[in-house]
Parts: sequence; C-alpha cells; structure tokens
Amino acid sequence: MILACAVAIALTAITIFLVMNTYRSVLTEAFDERSAAYVTAFADSAYAWLESGDEGMLRTSASFLLLGSVLYVQVVSSDGEIIVDDRAQVASSLDLPVLSGDDLRRTLRRERVEGTGTYIDFVLPRTLPSGVDGTRKGYVRMGIDTSSISVRVYGMTLIASGIGAGFDILVLSLLFLLLHRVHREGAGQEIAQQTEKRRESLRRIGGLMIDEAAKSVSLDGKAVRLTPKQFTLLSLLASEAGRVFSEREILDSVWAESGYADSKDVKQYIYLLRRRLSEASDAGAKLIVNVPGFGYKIECCADKGETKDTAPS
Repeated sequence: MILACAVAIALTAITIFLVMNTYRSVLTEAFDERSAAYVTAFADSAYAWLESGDEGMLRTSASFLLLGSVLYVQVVSSDGEIIVDDRAQVASSLDLPVLSGDDLRRTLRRERVEGTGTYIDFVLPRTLPSGVDGTRKGYVRMGIDTSSISVRVYGMTLIASGIGAGFDILVLSLLFLLLHRVHREGAGQEIAQQTEKRRESLRRIGGLMIDEAAKSVSLDGKAVRLTPKQFTLLSLLASEAGRVFSEREILDSVWAESGYADSKDVKQYIYLLRRRLSEASDAGAKLIVNVPGFGYKIECCADKGETKDTAPS
C-alpha cells in the first residue's frame, strides 16, 4: 500500500512537472511575441514623433511605459546620441552600453536584475529622421520584466497540484477500497477453509464425537480422556465405522514405529479403550465390538442406529 502511494505521488509530481514546463514554454513564447510587437509599435511611434519634431511626446510616452512592466526605454541614434534613456528604479544601475556596428542588430536576450528577477532585453534597429541629412540609423532598446510569467506558472502549479492531490486521493481511496475488499474476501475464504477443515476434522458416530484437530473425544456429551495411542486406535476404528480392522492392520497403524508390539498389546488397548468409554456412558462398553477370528470394529448402531461421519450441523 505504501509503495502504491509513493508511486502514485511520484507519477503525479512528474506529470505536473512536465505540464508546468510545457506551460512555461508556451507562456514564454507568447510573451516574447507580444513584447516584440510592443517594442515595434513604440519604435514606429517614436519615428513618427521624431519626424514631427515632438521629442517631448516621445519622452512622455517612455515615462508612461515605466509604470507597467517596462524596466527601461532607450532611443539611440547611430552616432551614439542618446535621445531617450528612461529607467525604473530597479534598473537604474544596469549597464546599457551604446551599441554600434556589428552589435547593432535585432536581438532578444534574457537577463537578470537583482531584486526583480528575469527580464528580456529587446534591441530593435530603426532608421530615425534627422534634421541634417534626413536620416540617421539608430535603435530602440527596451527591457521588459518577465516576472508575470513566473507568477502565472506558480498559480497554475498550485492549481495543478491541488488537482493532482485530489486525483491521488481518489485513486488511493479506490485502491484502498479494492485492497480492503480483496483482503475481506481473502479473510472470508480463509475462515471458510478453516471452518471446512474444522468440519473435516470432526467425526461423529452416534453419540461418539472425535475431534482430530483438538485431539479430543466425547461420548454422549461427556469428555473421554485418552492417551495418544488410545486416541489413535479409536480414530482408526472410527475412520470406517462398521468395518472390521484386523489385529495386523491395527498394529501397522497404531504401533508403526514399534517392532515388538503384538496381539496382546492390541487386546490390552481395546480393553482400556472400552473402559474409558464406559466411564463416560453405559453405551461405551458396547461401542467397540470384537469379531472373533477377524478383528475389531466400532458398532455403527451403538447410538439408536444412527451413524454419521461428518461434523454436526
């Protein structure tokens, strides 16, 4: 049961881990696409504001962006002139060198800032208008906080964990009920088998009751105290009530381990057995019958003519 619990919990944990990784990948990809569209839209607006000579509007818009998930906004010309460089407090110490030459290309990188976590650094080259030669090639750079991804993944992990725990509880409950039922059925079968063995161990011949398992004998409801050999002799005769057992058969069965027993031992034990039975009931003296020249048997009709070889109902 403990192993089943451990396996179920482990499988649920692995499933949640794989699902959350996939969910994080999907969220990250979607976030990157939205961020790229966001930066592109701002760059297009920046182009329009610079073309109209409205740099104030550009700076105002950049400042508003910092109220959301944007950590910094840079608008830089190709000659290294920084037109806009607005930063949130957590990004004030970031080193953002001016890009030029081969470094000036569209890039999206993941970085980490202390106290905030991860963010994406997005660089988008743009041809910006100039009052001198008409154009000047520069870029727009923006840092966007990605902590919202972790928050969403964490929330979904809690939900998935709750669902997984509920599923585990359901499965383990069903497993417990199944095992309990199997155990109960097994216990019932075991009891039935024990009862059957108990019934098989009982032998009744009229008023005589022999319990092979308990090694006990009673006659007409009264206990009969017998020695082991006396009990073995009585059990042999009762195994086939009415059948005559020869002295040789009795010797081979009751004194199998002894090579010195003879018919005198058989007669002595028959006498002792009759005496013990008669002490319990008057019918006991007539229960074991001597068939001259053949041997001994238990009289089937010793108790009102009724003989049974099974346990009482």
